[in-house]
Amino acid sequence: LGSAQALTSNFVQSNVQSIIVQKMGITHVSDKWDLRTKHKDLKVGIVKKKTITRSVPGKWRNCFGSVPVNTGVNIWKLQLKKMDSNRKAFSCMIGVCDANKAGYMDTNFTEVGGYGMYMNNGNIYHKSKSGKKYYDPNKKGLRPIKNGDTISVIVDYYRGNISFKINKFECGVAFKNINKFVN
Repeated sequence: LGSAQALTSNFVQSNVQSIIVQKMGITHVSDKWDLRTKHKDLKVGIVKKKTITRSVPGKWRNCFGSVPVNTGVNIWKLQLKKMDSNRKAFSCMIGVCDANKAGYMDTNFTEVGGYGMYMNNGNIYHKSKSGKKYYDPNKKGLRPIKNGDTISVIVDYYRGNISFKINKFECGVAFKNINKFVN
């Protein structure tokens, strides 16, 4: 691998192995909330359509972004802000689902094939009402998700994985072998 040809070629070969160098497309998705998918109890920011609030706690209320993706590595960043400082935790789920299923619904998007992480306890959900432990704030060095934290959702179509990041903490792979139609 130490040859001058290795610096200029897309294909490197030695007696032991071959390596193909590929460029990976990484996109930081600049998105806004899609008003067509917004539950009637949610409020979306008037000007930029980048904030969403819920004034009444209770059942699941969904809203989806407006940018579908299906290749490369895609990253969405969301900052959590509490409207009511008396609430102890964030009662919301963040994730992705098939764009063909993203619409107005009165159920949790993970029950129709989506992939999500519940901010209140760090559990992950996919096609089930029971979650799986993923981000455990009781583990050494971790803490509960709090006001002002930035949650990143990373959908990697190269590896077929979905992972989450809380501020700078990489939580690791949450879902493997994802449905290629999730966007």
